[in-house]
Formats: sequence, structure tokens, C-alpha cells
Amino acid sequence: MKAGIAHIDITPPLGTPLAGSCTLRAASKVLDRLVAQALVLEQDGRRYAIVAADLLGYDERMVARLRSFCKARIGIGFLLCNASHAHSCPDAYNGFQIYTDRRYLAARKRYQCALEFKLRRVLAAAARQLQPVTLRYGTGRACFGINRRRPWNGEWAMMPNPKGFHDKTVTVFEFAAAASGEPLAVLISYACHPTTRYATEVSADYPGVARRIIEKRTGAMAMFLQGACGDIRPNVVQPGSRPARFRSGTQKDVDRCGRELGAEVLQVLRRPMKSLDPLLAARETSVALPFDRLPTADGLRVFRDTHHEHELRVVWANRMLRRLQQGGLAKGLPTEVQLLRFSRGHALLATGHELCNGYVPLFQRQAKGTKLTVLGYTNACRGYIPTRQGRLEGGYEGQRSIYNFGLPAPFRPSVESVLVGAARRVLR
Repeated sequence: MKAGIAHIDITPPLGTPLAGSCTLRAASKVLDRLVAQALVLEQDGRRYAIVAADLLGYDERMVARLRSFCKARIGIGFLLCNASHAHSCPDAYNGFQIYTDRRYLAARKRYQCALEFKLRRVLAAAARQLQPVTLRYGTGRACFGINRRRPWNGEWAMMPNPKGFHDKTVTVFEFAAAASGEPLAVLISYACHPTTRYATEVSADYPGVARRIIEKRTGAMAMFLQGACGDIRPNVVQPGSRPARFRSGTQKDVDRCGRELGAEVLQVLRRPMKSLDPLLAARETSVALPFDRLPTADGLRVFRDTHHEHELRVVWANRMLRRLQQGGLAKGLPTEVQLLRFSRGHALLATGHELCNGYVPLFQRQAKGTKLTVLGYTNACRGYIPTRQGRLEGGYEGQRSIYNFGLPAPFRPSVESVLVGAARRVLR
């Protein structure tokens, strides 16, 4: 197997709208330089590529154009684009923002165009650096993330839930130069929203801190891949709150979370890791995640008139009405499921959108001897994907988030079986 790496600065100009909210938050200061990184792998004449970037998510139309570019110009037949999902990064995909100021919309468009050009450059640069590599694998554990769904006052609130499920695994793949043994790239994955702080300062949040620690100690390029963190966030709580409630963190909180992740990765690298015999292979499929009962025009008008104090919900209702007039509402959300094998027993399984953590064991049960690293936020980010239980419970991930993403309805409870079925197909 051969590997090539490259990185490029994607820090936005001041004034560029930041993501993480449907309301306008223009960048006022840069705390971190944001990066996009590419890892291109080659074996038996076939090329595969992974992009990791400090973004909330990708526009799937841009990813489609990148794939065409990779196939025609670089010979890459498989592309996986994962976003860290840091909420203090630029708005690179959000088609449902409620701000309308033309200056900010223009700034957003300029950033998106520049980003696509830079991603082409970084992929091409990585493909020019191919060299023989060895591959090692190990896992650790980080505990700064916590489940954010808790039953409270008759509903599921966004509150810390120590009893809620969270796979705290830290996955580490090390690609080292075969000739010298020097590490080239350290691929790490963990499942936790990079929402340690909400502000107008540009920040890579805890993944950026962890990357810098790892790169300083190893000399390798550290690539962070976001896991299934839809219902997981940093355990940063308001002191003295009973029951515990989340708060917006400080830079000290960002540093604490990033240091914990970075230190754990270094510990994994110091311990004996499993050497893998590389055997690259990829499969992918697409599925439409089914929406529940779609709203009618009359129902939307009533909803709009009874929620006039909620700007986002009024905008949602008006846009759903417009879609009805223009041809109807979609019956499902298109979602890709990608499998990239590094060896016979180790693979990445990636889906688009905000995948909830309960899917990790559901996917792993389908793996039959393959150790899976499950990723969300890959190639697209247009809604939360709850498990069946999460959908029936409701709350933000199961129901209310549709207004933020412009989805016409929550998913059916069968969303779980549809997505697990797609994972089963690529794992065969």
C-alpha cells in the first residue's frame, strides 16, 4: 500500500458567516487556523481518498463535483469527506439559514467557492506524494463527552445524562513510511460534538487542540474523523446547577477536552499496536431515509399562525408551503453509506448527516469479525438520524431539529431498520 498526505489552510476571512446556528453569526476573530487534510491511498492500481476538514458539514453537490474531479484528473475512484462538525467554523453547506442580508450571503458563497478549489488542490497534492507505508491500529478511551438526552418534565431535554449511551472509544490508525518507519499520518476518531464553546471567533474546537498536540510529538499529520456524535457533546456544565445543565464553555474548556483526546492518542501510539496487512477495498450504497406523515398546506398555515413568535418555525412553514406549490415535499432524505476497508478485519463505516451514537453497536453487530470505526458527518449534513428509540422518544434529535434543517417531517421509526439494512449491504 502507498499513501500520500497534504493539508491546506481553509480559515475564512472575517465577516464570513459561521455555522452551528440558523441565525447569522459573522466571524469577528480568528482563534485557530482551520485546515483541510487529504490522505490518498493506493493499492493494486486503485486509489482511495479521505478528506478531513474543520467544517460543520459538506454540501453534497460540492462532494459530487469533487468526485468527478478526482476520477477524471487524479485517478481516485473512492472519496470520503468527513467534517469535524465544529460549530465555530464557516457555513459551507447550510441551505436553510434564515438570514437574508445580501452581503453575508455573498460572503458565504465566496467562501464555499474558495473551499471547493482548495479541496481540489489538497487532494491533488496528496496524490503526488504517494510512497510505500505500513499500517498499525490501536484504541483508547476518552471521557469528556457525554450523552445529551435526558428525560425531564415529561420530555427529552438537552441535558447531561451520565446513564445515556456513549461509545467512548478513541480509534487510532498510524500510517508510517515503509523505508524509515517515521509516521506520516495519524488517523484518529472519536464521537463528540465540537460544541465546547459558541462564539463569533473562528475555532476548530477540541479537535484542533488534539491535532496540534499529536503533531508536535509525532511529526505526523494528525487527521480527526468525527464519529456518530449526534446526541453527544462535551460535558461542560453550569456549576451548581441541579439537575446539571450545559453551559457554553471557555477556551480553557476547549483546551481541556483537546488535551485529553491528544494525550490518549499519544498513549495508544506508545503502547504496542496491532500491525495490519493492508487490503484496501471500498463499497458504497445510497438509501432514502423515510419521513413520517408529511404536512398539508392547511396544517402548515395553522402551524405558522400559532408559532408566530418563533421566527425559525415561521420560516420553516413558509418554505414548506413554497415547496408544496413547486411540486411537493420529498418522501425521504437521500443518505450515503460508505465502507472503506484498511485490512480484512478493520474498516471505516461512514454515513452522512448527524448520526446518533446508538448506531455504533447496531452497525457493529452487522460487521461479523470486522472492527468498525463508525463515522457520521460524511459528504452531507442535512438532519439528525435518530435510532428507533430516539425517534419514538422525540426531543431535539428525534423531532424538533427538523425546523433547523428544513426537513418536512421527522423520520419514521423504521429509519433505523432502513439504515442498518444499508450498512449490512456494504458489509457483505
